[in-house]
Amino acid sequence: MKPLTFACVLLTLLAACTFTTKRTKDPQFTSSTDSLSRQIGQFVSSEHINLNGNEITANGRTSSELEIDIINGKNVPVDTMRMRSLGRSIASIVRSGLQDVNEYDSYQVLFMTVESTSVGTKRKWTGMSYKAEELTVKKSKDPVFAGSRDSLFVKLGKFLACEKFKTGC
Repeated sequence: MKPLTFACVLLTLLAACTFTTKRTKDPQFTSSTDSLSRQIGQFVSSEHINLNGNEITANGRTSSELEIDIINGKNVPVDTMRMRSLGRSIASIVRSGLQDVNEYDSYQVLFMTVESTSVGTKRKWTGMSYKAEELTVKKSKDPVFAGSRDSLFVKLGKFLACEKFKTGC
């Protein structure tokens, strides 16, 4: 094979290859992960919840994904539509708890069944993926009052002192 032909073949092979790197990108939350677990627990109870962030670079393009593992969840729907809805709710809770809600491009919720025996550990899972734009972000805001807070407290004090709540004072 001639050197020029070899170089062309090598260049073609390299151009056809996909180079992918994956590195850990730990999520930063505004509150404790225990608080997030309690919020998720309102939708599904589980033995444990794992949160694993990754930054993935493929052929110069970088994306980030947060994987949410629900380990041995109870009451996980078998129906795909209901499971997808549950996964979206869980991913929304986790995204809302991040310090930077735009930190991850996508979220993957995995409902895992883990069985440990003396021989080894058996894992099965069903996963649902969501783009960040699909998820609702709820942030608490301080209430906005018309007028000063002092005037609000004066009005509220008069209302609470009133014995006739339905008819007013």
